[in-house]
Amino acid sequence: MARGRESPRLPVRADATYHPALDGLRALAVTAVLLFHAEIPGAGGGFLGVSTFFTLSGFLITRLLVAELRQSGRVDLGRFWTRRFRRLMPASLLGLTAVLALAHGTIDPTEFGRLRGDVLAALAYVSNWRFMHTEQSYFALFDDPSPVQHFWSLSIEEQFYFLYPLAVLGLWRRRPELVRGLLLPIVAATAVATTTGLVLAALGAPQARLYYGTDTRAAELLVGALLALWMARGTSASPTAFAEATGALALVASVAAVAVVRDGDRVLDHGGFTVHALVTAALLQALVRPTRVAALLSIAPLRWLGRISYGVYVYHWPVFLWLTPQRTQLGFWALFGLRVAVTLAAANASFALIEWPVRSGRMLRARRLWAAAAASAMCLVAGTYWVTRSGIAITDLEALLDDTMLASQPTSESFTNDGSLRVLAIGDSVAADIGEGLAGWGQATGTPLRVWNFGRIACAIGRGGRRPTVERFPLYHEHCATWATLWAKVVERFDPDVVVVHTGPFELVDRQRPEWDHPLAPGAPEFDDWLVSELIAAADVLGARGARLVWLTTPCTGPIRSYDPLAAIGSLDPQRIRRFNDAILPRLVAARPERVRLFDLYAASCPGGQFSETIPDRPGRLRRDCLHYTPAGSGWIARTLGPIVVEEAERRRPS
Repeated sequence: MARGRESPRLPVRADATYHPALDGLRALAVTAVLLFHAEIPGAGGGFLGVSTFFTLSGFLITRLLVAELRQSGRVDLGRFWTRRFRRLMPASLLGLTAVLALAHGTIDPTEFGRLRGDVLAALAYVSNWRFMHTEQSYFALFDDPSPVQHFWSLSIEEQFYFLYPLAVLGLWRRRPELVRGLLLPIVAATAVATTTGLVLAALGAPQARLYYGTDTRAAELLVGALLALWMARGTSASPTAFAEATGALALVASVAAVAVVRDGDRVLDHGGFTVHALVTAALLQALVRPTRVAALLSIAPLRWLGRISYGVYVYHWPVFLWLTPQRTQLGFWALFGLRVAVTLAAANASFALIEWPVRSGRMLRARRLWAAAAASAMCLVAGTYWVTRSGIAITDLEALLDDTMLASQPTSESFTNDGSLRVLAIGDSVAADIGEGLAGWGQATGTPLRVWNFGRIACAIGRGGRRPTVERFPLYHEHCATWATLWAKVVERFDPDVVVVHTGPFELVDRQRPEWDHPLAPGAPEFDDWLVSELIAAADVLGARGARLVWLTTPCTGPIRSYDPLAAIGSLDPQRIRRFNDAILPRLVAARPERVRLFDLYAASCPGGQFSETIPDRPGRLRRDCLHYTPAGSGWIARTLGPIVVEEAERRRPS
């Protein structure tokens, strides 16, 4: 008989029972995530709540496995995976169904292909590898969000739930002593996972690779496993002064990290997540003992939120994306309250009506569980293809220029009867942000604006010439260079009264044009003359039907973080930005004074020439990264820009 079967079958320890404080910890973790995704000031590190969930999961799963091994000498893998399935799958299926329901009629058809891939990857629990492969940085999620972006963490946990029990069972069978059989190998695995992240970071791996990798994030789960194994060695369940103090300090450190750590901080890629996992483990050891910290996190509201925290996490992100300032016409805090209320209501109903009945076995007995799951998954796959059946590939230039695509957009005749002022927001991704803000401002103030937002990410006006390649950023698409043809069609169809234009960062890289002997940078006379001529040509196309142009200066940039490649090629160089604003754009205005008016976006969003992440005179984040604007921030800018746009529109048609 194997040595593992000769060892005594110990009873399940008391510390394997339910601890209400752990629900309190779940509540704190999911609250941190909500605050981060709502862009609440002072919660820049709220994404660390996901790391807390990782460590807690590793701790709880290991406790269950060790308890079962000690009691029976084996692990019933089928029963284990069924429990996990009952716990996680109902809300996931409902969440993905909600994403598809909200996507139909609201998402740009050019995004349908990506949405299809994202939903199917989430269904298969491989979202983290998809986002890694497509290099969709988590810290740029506010720029171009996927409604299932948050499924990356659920994917890592599911992969852990599948592979980890197999590894534990294999190690236990070879050497059943707890320390040699499990503890030491998992210590080694934790060290390997942490070292893998350090090495990849040192080699310059993309941040998406480091953030989404199952291998690079495994250490956070394994730290929780190590705590469970250490405590299973016979550590007293009674509180000690050290346990009390350590738990209290860990709680303070966890809260402080949410306030201090910033999204994209490179320290996280150099062992920071493992350090956070150790802090979480220090807190956990106090929460499974009768300590004052445990009593604090066991209060009823936290326990309630913790119980429904999984549903809160699954549902909150599509709810946040659906309930926008433009759709709701609410201010920052009122919108946050509405988003949270809808999320909590959905999660509570889901838990009471679906999740708990399935989890407890009252709904879907064992024989029907897997059949129902398979049928649901098949329906979801079919629904995904149905919703995204009419997608348009963003890389398809012909589709972008096709008259049938333009035919679905507004025309000047659409607004003739209501007297609306027609505003076209055009240029790069910052122009898209400002266009959203103007649309919301018009609705909030009752100003009859109709905004066609035609901003396109990573597009410059300057055409031609070789430019540096940029890792991870799909810059300089060929369709960017066709703006003269495309914009002419847009202007002809929409006949705007005012065109709001933003360009800048992607104009400011060195170029090698055929007529130049060598690459030139902004500031060289030949470069500046060429760029001014391109801007004048754009102004002539956009003003061909008499529209007034409000041209935005390029704002200052903040801490680069996830935009390091752009900084490396000079695109976000503060000196180049100032020269563009102070020397290039004034030449455009001088060449077309009757048509072009400058709006100093730099001064409006950079008080005293300094980057500001928060809105100066009210709560809320102004910028969502080093360059782009949050919905609240673009709405705040529109309070100043909107009246100028109206003034220029009335100059075009004074009646």
